[in-house]
Amino acid sequence: MTDIVKKEVTIPVAPEKKSLKEREQDARKFLKESASAACDPQALLLAIDKGLERYKTDKDKKAAEKQLMEKINEALPVIALDTHYILARGVMEEIRPFVIEFANQLTAEYDCKTPTEKALAEVVTAAYARILQFTGVMTRQVRDEHCSDILSNFYKVASQELDRANRHFTSALATLKQLKSPAMTVQVKATNAFVAQNQQVNATAPDPSEGNKKKVYENIESK
Repeated sequence: MTDIVKKEVTIPVAPEKKSLKEREQDARKFLKESASAACDPQALLLAIDKGLERYKTDKDKKAAEKQLMEKINEALPVIALDTHYILARGVMEEIRPFVIEFANQLTAEYDCKTPTEKALAEVVTAAYARILQFTGVMTRQVRDEHCSDILSNFYKVASQELDRANRHFTSALATLKQLKSPAMTVQVKATNAFVAQNQQVNATAPDPSEGNKKKVYENIESK
């Protein structure tokens, strides 16, 4: 069962005549204000704040420091988008420093500010980490002289995962680039021609009575 962290709230004591819907809303509000899950970021950060105050005043510094470090470890996922803590835990230990550094450089390169941008930078990094890992698997396949049906199937799956990781990398990187690209402004100018009603046009037409040409005036009405 999830641990509950209690909050200091004022409990209403005066009876009020309210509808069932209003009482339900009041109960929901009271529950929201009175308690929260132990994993709630606000509860974790408040626990660290209390731990810091205790460390400053407690005479037993070692015990206070130990308790504070436990609270800090519990709260590390809260800032994982900035520290890439969770991202690093999902890859092999030997490349964790590289993954964190690559994510930091990618975040700086594209000036990632929002959670969406930071998450996309981590998706790109995670895909690249998988590329490195499965590339290592395929390299070992070339060096390994031993072969069996089980290994063949394993390397087949690894090859497919390598292709998938490459697609994820290029797709996520393209999305991040598109998200950070400035919006294009397109202006379309149209020229409209208007013909005035009953406009007079001079035209030259033959005169059948005299056998030569003379100017006649025609009226063109717009339709």
